Amino acid sequence: MLVLAFGIGLRIWLYATTDFTVGDAFISFRFAEQFAAGNGLVFNAGEWAGGNTSPLHSFLLGLGACTGLGVPLVARIEGSVFDIISFFLMWSIFRRTGCLRTPLLQVIALAVIFLCPFLFWYSVSGLETPLYLMAIFYLIDRTLKGVDWQWYLAVTVLLIMLKETPVAPFPTKIVPAGVLIDPPEIVRLPP
Repeated sequence: MLVLAFGIGLRIWLYATTDFTVGDAFISFRFAEQFAAGNGLVFNAGEWAGGNTSPLHSFLLGLGACTGLGVPLVARIEGSVFDIISFFLMWSIFRRTGCLRTPLLQVIALAVIFLCPFLFWYSVSGLETPLYLMAIFYLIDRTLKGVDWQWYLAVTVLLIMLKETPVAPFPTKIVPAGVLIDPPEIVRLPP
């Protein structure tokens, strides 16, 4: 739990001291603001044009903005919550796979992943990366539990392939790809 507390503290400190936002996040912010204003998921009221690359993220930001909080704050809260859920999903995956046999190795692996600069920067950046990373970990966890594993595995692979360009070194590709690289060794799928 020390890793979790330190990671949360790091995210709060980063947000409070830098007000860091990736430029692409402002596109989702605009869609979310329009949604919260009752105009739907549009960039400008009355203009139904494409351009939203992450409708789920924009929709969730818009729902949060309906509470009266500013969209950038909602994005940071959601990003941190999704990171915390990912932390517990990773812990479940490590325990279930047995690839990290000792609790110490599990804690070290969680610390390396959860405290990875890519992840805590993304959690406060306003981007959708924490949401999709959490979704991928959720699907991997469901697959390992044997709950409709074929469908979940297929969706996980699709999320990994569709999320970013093939050469982009984003956590949404690196972490799940490491789990899926060698299924017989790392992921023990049910028969």
